[in-house]
Amino acid sequence: MLNVLADACSTEAVVNQTALLASSEEVVPIVAIGGGILVAIVAIIFGSVKKMVMSRNVEESRREIAAYVAEGSITPEDAKKILESEPKSIRDA
Repeated sequence: MLNVLADACSTEAVVNQTALLASSEEVVPIVAIGGGILVAIVAIIFGSVKKMVMSRNVEESRREIAAYVAEGSITPEDAKKILESEPKSIRDA
């Protein structure tokens, strides 16, 4: 009787371990896909923030150059040269 009870307990333990292993095997792909999606979302958010900051800085620089032209510190031709000399990556932002 004790042998049958011991066998039942060990069989139940094996079944529980197998179920746990199966559930952990199912979790790994879900975590991997979820992690990939999370990384993509964070990259998109940071890319958008970077573009916003760059465009804000470019616009602020343009305003400052316009103010210098208005007060007569620089000529309009010099301002045009300065604005055209910006790197292409900043103008495209």
